[in-house]
Amino acid sequence: MSRRGPIVAIGGIVLIIVAFTIAYSVLPSMEPSIATGSVFSTIEGMFDYVSEETQIYTGDSHSFLFTTSTSEVPLMWGLHILDYQQGDRLSISVSNIFGDKLAELETRGPFVFEMFEIPEVDTYSFVVENKGIRPVTVFMMFSEDPENSEAMLDPNSPFLKTLIPLAISGILLIIGIIVSMVGIILAVVDWRKGKSESRYI
Repeated sequence: MSRRGPIVAIGGIVLIIVAFTIAYSVLPSMEPSIATGSVFSTIEGMFDYVSEETQIYTGDSHSFLFTTSTSEVPLMWGLHILDYQQGDRLSISVSNIFGDKLAELETRGPFVFEMFEIPEVDTYSFVVENKGIRPVTVFMMFSEDPENSEAMLDPNSPFLKTLIPLAISGILLIIGIIVSMVGIILAVVDWRKGKSESRYI
């Protein structure tokens, strides 16, 4: 009888165990941040520049400006609603100094992250409009050429210490589950094949 099914399934289980081991090794370092609510500083650590906190009333908007120093590199930006509640709704419009719109989106969650290619050195405007029913306090985050930014290259940055290992853990978990399911399917197919062949022996 073929053993390929059990072998593949065991390989998937090993990947799942590795994924949980990585996550378990990272979570203890995050527990103090989660308990104190400072876990958001981990996300802020992904960016080189964080704006001042700004309160935006219902129906009003506020423009956050960011001037780039290079061109043809990605600009990663994010927005965080500090006092987020269910029902908060913001629209964000991104344009250059000439008023050319580069992006427009709406968010209903506490965070939004996006990235676009910087066509040229320019000052970009991020207009945030509050379409919800109550005032919200927000701040914007920016990182120019994030792959080579100071925040990403710092070996002690929260991003490298926590978020990347957790992302790797999640990917391994998904792969492990898929491989395990494939192994189980192969085992069932081989079992049925062996059972049908035994009838003719």
